[in-house]
Amino acid sequence: MGLRPRPVLLMAPRASRKAAFASGTLAWFSGGLNCWSYYWTLRIPLPVVLLALTIPAVAFGLATLLCRNFIERNRPTLAVLSQPCAWVFYEFINNLSNGT
Repeated sequence: MGLRPRPVLLMAPRASRKAAFASGTLAWFSGGLNCWSYYWTLRIPLPVVLLALTIPAVAFGLATLLCRNFIERNRPTLAVLSQPCAWVFYEFINNLSNGT
């Protein structure tokens, strides 16, 4: 993940909850669009592609809200750790579902 979520996380405390969630979700979704031609080449059905792009985007949006919540409560250590911990949790649940 690296530093890619940094702009969204820097904007999140200054924005409303809806705007923070929307910016996190849209940022991840738009970043996932770079795989569109790959999915198209494999002839994956459109609903499956949209799910493959939307589910991680929503997870990132929720992790952004979690980070924003800790920043509002003046808990900087938890705010810094919340995003990576939430993403590891998402990846763990994702790997439980497909077994790889």
